[in-house]
Amino acid sequence: HEEQQPKSLDHLLAISYRSIGWGANLLLNVPPTTSGGLDPADVARVTEWADEWHRRLDAMTEAPMTPATTETTGPRWVIQLDGRPIDHLAIREDLTAGQQIFSHRILTADGQLVASGGTIGSLRIHAFPAIATHQLVIETDGGQLRSVRAGLTGIERREDLPVGFEAPTVAPES
Repeated sequence: HEEQQPKSLDHLLAISYRSIGWGANLLLNVPPTTSGGLDPADVARVTEWADEWHRRLDAMTEAPMTPATTETTGPRWVIQLDGRPIDHLAIREDLTAGQQIFSHRILTADGQLVASGGTIGSLRIHAFPAIATHQLVIETDGGQLRSVRAGLTGIERREDLPVGFEAPTVAPES
């Protein structure tokens, strides 16, 4: 491990949006030193990452939502906001009956696309250019939403992964 450097903060944030932000776990795989402790550089980077990730999540507050499903639209919810700018939305699906949402769209009240994606599951986080609005509409292909949080983090898009980065994958032993 001595020859390796911790991943950059931007790299950790990029993989956070692509794991935690898509309802999965993020394994940081911080190895111990030869003496059994943790390398101070690793501890500093993980602390820096955790502080920034929590700053972004803590910037979001619960947003009231009202079901607005019709026979022609399918499942949809109107999200009430206070008109202040937001650049992040965290959506949670009600998983009581299992995962049932496999695609979703977030629209302004006048129908402009803000963000879209596949599953929601336990958590889906969207980052987008800041908008000031009093309402958003979330349309899904099924299921029920459990909660929506919205906020202004000052970060209008998720970080990009480093060029050429591929997560290492090791085949299990047979």
